[in-house]
Amino acid sequence: MINLAAFLLAVVAILVTPGPTHALLCASGGLVGMGRSLLLIPAELSGYLTSIAVMRRLGGALIRAVPQLGITL
Repeated sequence: MINLAAFLLAVVAILVTPGPTHALLCASGGLVGMGRSLLLIPAELSGYLTSIAVMRRLGGALIRAVPQLGITL
């Protein structure tokens, strides 16, 4: 069972935390403008989804075997 409020809070925290992808989008916006920089968003989302899918595939069995690991992550 997923606690929706905790999940949404975690998503917001990740989105507002500065990081390399946010810096890339900001730099691109400054260099080529917001319109052209919007093209980077699908690439960024694809990268996130790919990494999450790989982590879920490889780590799923381990987390099922050791539930505390999932909580810790």
